Amino acid sequence: MDCLPAYTGGAMFTALVILDLIQQKWTSVPGHILFGIFIVLLLIYICQSRGPLLAWILLSIPLVFVLLGLLLNLIEKPTVQKKATNVVLESCPCKCCSYSPCKCKRRCHKKPDPGPCIKPTLQN
Repeated sequence: MDCLPAYTGGAMFTALVILDLIQQKWTSVPGHILFGIFIVLLLIYICQSRGPLLAWILLSIPLVFVLLGLLLNLIEKPTVQKKATNVVLESCPCKCCSYSPCKCKRRCHKKPDPGPCIKPTLQN
């Protein structure tokens, strides 16, 4: 008795193994071969015991999910546009003259802090 769903499943898994070989995904090849053999044997059993209609239905389930995923990707999603804002870091005021940047004409007793302020609470 011929089982067209089993032939179709075998062709799909053969194509999958060939794609794995072309893309050099060597770790995926044994799993796809074993899973393909299991699926083909399962589809042959279902064809003989329950009929080819149930085998076609089971074989079409992944196709439905693929088509649903493609449809959801085609639906235009609202995109959030972020405006680029230039963040200007202000340097900390000098500990001697309290200007930022330091405008000391005399030598300070304390070393001026030329680095940018991250948070005012982290300053000494």
